[in-house]
Amino acid sequence: MIVIVGAGLAGLSCADALLRAGYEVEVYEASERVGGRCWTVRDALGDGVDVERGAQLIDSSDSAVLGLAAELGLDTVDLWAAQQEESLQGTGPLLHVEGRLFSLEEAGAEYAELEPVVRADHLAVGAEPLRGRMTPRALELDALSVAEYLDLTVPGTRLGRFLKTAYTWELGADAAELSALHLVGLLGDNEPGEFGLFGPADARYALRGGTESLVEGLARRVGDRIRCGEVLTALRTDSADRPVLVFENGSTTREVRAERAVLALPFSVLASRVDVTGAGFTAEKRRAMGELGMGTAVRTHLGFASRPWTSVGCNGAAVSDGGFQSCWEETLGLAPEGSPAVMVNLRTGRSSYDGAQEAARGFLERFEYLVPGSTSAWTGRAVTWDWSRHPWSLGSYAFYRPGQFGSISGAEATPERNWHFAGEHTSPHNSGMNGAITSGVRAAQEVSGSI
Repeated sequence: MIVIVGAGLAGLSCADALLRAGYEVEVYEASERVGGRCWTVRDALGDGVDVERGAQLIDSSDSAVLGLAAELGLDTVDLWAAQQEESLQGTGPLLHVEGRLFSLEEAGAEYAELEPVVRADHLAVGAEPLRGRMTPRALELDALSVAEYLDLTVPGTRLGRFLKTAYTWELGADAAELSALHLVGLLGDNEPGEFGLFGPADARYALRGGTESLVEGLARRVGDRIRCGEVLTALRTDSADRPVLVFENGSTTREVRAERAVLALPFSVLASRVDVTGAGFTAEKRRAMGELGMGTAVRTHLGFASRPWTSVGCNGAAVSDGGFQSCWEETLGLAPEGSPAVMVNLRTGRSSYDGAQEAARGFLERFEYLVPGSTSAWTGRAVTWDWSRHPWSLGSYAFYRPGQFGSISGAEATPERNWHFAGEHTSPHNSGMNGAITSGVRAAQEVSGSI
């Protein structure tokens, strides 16, 4: 029997792959639902409008996500095509830096001066730096934070301020906490002369019906092998070197013995909620569990009766260093005709607001300055979600602090004894939903190749 802990995208992808290969599996999930950080809330704001608590956007390069969606018969929506509708023609993202608008043309012109430096560093770093595979320049850059790198290369510029803000909300941690290799790796992946904020990532697609439809499809294939409400409390290895896992469900405690086990839950949870002292993990694995960064993200969704942002040439996407950090229209191309538009505000850091209404008003206080009429167009409905407060994730997604590409990256995924590991945090150069799926398949291949 193969035991998988975690019924998110990684765990279910692993279970599905193993079942197809003829193995017996059981999946244990702490919460009462499957999906992990793929979480679509149905009719959250009324009028048939769904919102995403977690992942939503899919890049053109996310072949694993797009392939699974096609396999499951899901409707993939091209958001670029949706932006060609008449009301959005001629609109684009709105950038607000240091108290005034910062056009894409201005950002591109400033980046043209930084680009040769980034490209040289990207070349010197080499492909996909990992622990034990770091060039001298990679080690130097890993010792710097994103903020320090920008202060050295583009000091005092609006581009530097803009990039610090963008990487803060994209990766879930302040730019001063992020290894500079995050920025060099993403910007360096751009084609010469191009300025993709996060490299080739284009956020071009979304799923009609929400990203939770991916895990729902996988869960149907895995069937009754999924056990929800099973909280992992301890791991150990028995005298035959087999994994023993201890679960609690209410007042019931059970021990489960497995031939092999796949741990597809965040290290933030393993480190703080599970006794791993008897598992026989190496010092390198324990260090990765205890020290790997875990981002924070608060999503606040607001319903709007109209799209006031189009009147100022905005397609709904905006970035600001003045407090709200980032937002975009989540219903673009997805909502039923005649339903409200939904704006999602994504901020890094634990929420300081008391509930959704206060969070929505805090966003609107700042957004109204950029888009007059936003407050009056708001329907008064809002929901908010703070991933750092969710007990089975304790954060949004993994990141590397300065020095951690060289000390941790790659150790997360390495199998130890009869333990295997999956999840976006085990895919340092292919994160998000795509990384979760590929990590689950990779773990299944490790299991099948070792039995």
